[in-house]
Amino acid sequence: MKRKNNIKYKGKNYSEIIMDTKNNEFTVLAIDRKNNKSIYFLRGNSGKIFNIIELEGFLDFPVGIYLNRNGYGFKNSFYFFKALRSQFPSRSNVSFVISRKDESKIIGTRNITVIISLDKMMRITNALRDISTSAAKEMQEKTNSFLSTIFPKKIKLSEEKFDSYIPGSISNQIQKSDFLTNINETDLEQLTLVLPKLFDPKTRIAGRITKIKDYKIRLANKTRKITEKIYLKEVISEFRKKLKQTTISEQSWQIFLRDKVLPFNTSYVKIIEKQNIGLKITLPDFLLIDIYGFLDVYEIKTQNEKLLSFDKSHGNYYWKSEISKAISQIENYIHILTKNADIIMNELRKKHNISINIVKPRGFVVVGKSEQLKTEEEKTSYRLLTSAYKNIDFILYDDLLKNLESLAIILETK
Repeated sequence: MKRKNNIKYKGKNYSEIIMDTKNNEFTVLAIDRKNNKSIYFLRGNSGKIFNIIELEGFLDFPVGIYLNRNGYGFKNSFYFFKALRSQFPSRSNVSFVISRKDESKIIGTRNITVIISLDKMMRITNALRDISTSAAKEMQEKTNSFLSTIFPKKIKLSEEKFDSYIPGSISNQIQKSDFLTNINETDLEQLTLVLPKLFDPKTRIAGRITKIKDYKIRLANKTRKITEKIYLKEVISEFRKKLKQTTISEQSWQIFLRDKVLPFNTSYVKIIEKQNIGLKITLPDFLLIDIYGFLDVYEIKTQNEKLLSFDKSHGNYYWKSEISKAISQIENYIHILTKNADIIMNELRKKHNISINIVKPRGFVVVGKSEQLKTEEEKTSYRLLTSAYKNIDFILYDDLLKNLESLAIILETK
């Protein structure tokens, strides 16, 4: 291949042309930077039908679609161009455009422009490339169904939908011995898109109804277990790293616990953000609803917050000031929730269709680590201080982590 800059070709000025020097100095691509497009010149059988392909938005050979560097179009393009040209009067001028934009349309009646997006062209070129060159009829049928599918009002070459799924194809592919060793990123992306749709009531699956229900339940259970195992391992790993950090904010812990840790508490079915309640009442950033519709409130401090102070004059331990403030804040939240119970319950029922019970809400303070309690006296004092509150429980960060690790072990054995 040879490139020439700022050259006039076939009466037009181009920023650059790319030539096939091995075959009669044929110009394959002319780049028009001013108009942000390129012209691909065709020869061979395809060139007898279309002289050029306009490449809108491309300043070189498009990535994702193979265009022969010698000017012979894409693999088996003759069948594509033959089918396309047959749909318009022989005296009409037909231009063919591959566009970077997500658009496919046919413009004009005598001077006709057919525009197909790169994304859609990739589908047909890949399909034609996969078909043996000897299977001319299949190529023609594939091309006919493609053009009829993307231009249903103007082209009627085939009744068959392009890319129609053949029942049993997935089963055949999965049973191949090298399926799991050759599956790639694109396959995985498509699986993530299609699996949720299998559970949509609107999706019709052919077969025995009882069997389909059974397979759906099995798939849901297995997927949930695998997801929980993998996700929980990631959460535990992140939790361990956070515990080692010396500087981490309460807000960072709050987001992490709310989004990744507390949902693993199987007694909770719903987390409600403060802004979703929409009342001018002082409330915590989020509330948790258990399976019975009762409310829990969390006050989250950091793992490095000191728990106890020692009173030398009386010879006993008491809460550090920050812990006392957290307890006071939890008690205040509980009081506000109880006082405004009817308003909050009605608001959630009306706006979010959520039914809850605000009866003696429980409070939890997540703070500190057990390593702070070095002596038996400190451990005993901590137990006595925490047991003094009827509606407030205290959770140490490392205890919370141990609970997750225990859950991970249980999931591994299932």
